[in-house]
This record gives sequence, C-alpha cells and structure tokens, in this order.
Amino acid sequence: MSPPVWRRWAGWATLSPVRVVALSFAAAIVVGTGLLLLPAAVASGGATSVTD
Repeated sequence: MSPPVWRRWAGWATLSPVRVVALSFAAAIVVGTGLLLLPAAVASGGATSVTD
C-alpha cells in the first residue's frame, strides 16, 4: 500500500532557508515589476511596457 498523498508531498514542501530567501527575492522582483507597470507609477499617467 502506498503512503498518503500528503506524506509524499511533505518532502517537497519543506524548503531550506536558502530556497526561502531565493524565492522571497524572486517574489519581491515580480511584485515590484507589477507595481511599476501600473499607470499610477508613470508621471504622465500612461501605460509602460516591460522593455521601456
């Protein structure tokens, strides 16, 4: 009989401190990029693209 699903996923769900820091940094970059793409972040009130 195989172990329950939650027990098989438990090994994957535990993150080392290094991975937590790396994922937090990546999440901060994604959130910051999203906020800077909002029209309120531009002086003219227009939209910007990622490459501008």
